[in-house]
Amino acid sequence: MGNIVLSGNIAFLSLAELLQLLGTNNRSGVIRIKSIYSEDVGLMYLAGGNPVDAQIGSLSGVDAAYALFGWTKGEYTFEEVHVDRENVINQSRMEIILNGLRMLDDGMIQELGPVSLETIQTGEDGSSNRKRTVPVIRGPFIDYIYVVDEEVYHDRERIVEQGRHGNWIWVILEGMVDIMVDSPSDGEIKLVRLGVGGYLGRISSFLRTGIKRSATALAVGEVTIGVVDSQMFATQFAGLSPHLQDLVMSIDHRLEEVTQCAIDSITHKVKSRDFFKNLKLVIRQGDSEKRVFRINQGDAYIARRVKDGSGYVLLAKLHKGDCFGEVPFLSIDNEPKYASVYGSPDLKLSVLDIDQIRDEYDELPNAFKNMIEYTAICVSATTNIAFET
Repeated sequence: MGNIVLSGNIAFLSLAELLQLLGTNNRSGVIRIKSIYSEDVGLMYLAGGNPVDAQIGSLSGVDAAYALFGWTKGEYTFEEVHVDRENVINQSRMEIILNGLRMLDDGMIQELGPVSLETIQTGEDGSSNRKRTVPVIRGPFIDYIYVVDEEVYHDRERIVEQGRHGNWIWVILEGMVDIMVDSPSDGEIKLVRLGVGGYLGRISSFLRTGIKRSATALAVGEVTIGVVDSQMFATQFAGLSPHLQDLVMSIDHRLEEVTQCAIDSITHKVKSRDFFKNLKLVIRQGDSEKRVFRINQGDAYIARRVKDGSGYVLLAKLHKGDCFGEVPFLSIDNEPKYASVYGSPDLKLSVLDIDQIRDEYDELPNAFKNMIEYTAICVSATTNIAFET
């Protein structure tokens, strides 16, 4: 065994930067990259600072090396060790770096992550001539400890029916599921498509009885779903600190709000509005505000500036107990970078100790963290529908 001399997050030190650093110092060893969106570990072998081979599952050589440039999120280690491996990569280190970055920018390399885009038929039966680009959201690697049963559905079967009541939560084990919502003007429309690791049901489902389903889940081809142990999730939620509970439930509430905004956008009901002049500005879109706030009184309005700068679209209205601000360990992608926050005249806030909350969050079981992170990703992807439709 060698010595692990370097480790970190690939989002902060990219593969290109890592290769330049190790190449400059003529290091030999193995780069290992782990992502929650892949069952396989990404490997790149270096000899004297130059890549000689790479591997991701059954993919190897230069193809695997380029594919690793799409791993923009994950943890890496570099183990310094003698590499006794055939050199199957004929390009130089700089050729690999420049080609990898160019191919990623040009869309020739798939960026590994939870959200991709597909152009699909918008009709419920797939026969509509209308097409729309929708996000395809995949979840992290599945923890089967929380799966208590499995169910199989066939193409176009309805797994969940909008308007029905139920508290079950499922995770997609195989296949894809379309999330459909009823619109009085447009009938049933596709909102998003969920892939492996995606959840059917929201966090609030295991906290309250008699939840009314807000959308229909429709199987795309043959789909296998796992029934999640909701009671175990509920027990873990009950053990959270009040502030982490507030944060989690606020993300769940925000998903409900931005989903309605996305529906309005698809059905052309969203209009650029400038009604925030009677409210007070709390965070301006693009500000460097790093704090996370809890609402103790009043309401907060999350709004994104439209592309032509003519006004804002209201994404969510938050109430007492909800939270807003930049949560560094969740991919919400709203305020402050992509949205402003306005407050009602009676708004009163407290600042959360986000470092303490993060320490608590990091200790949660992976399956519970996965569902929270997945909800945050859905907020981000659903928000973008309102601005890309």
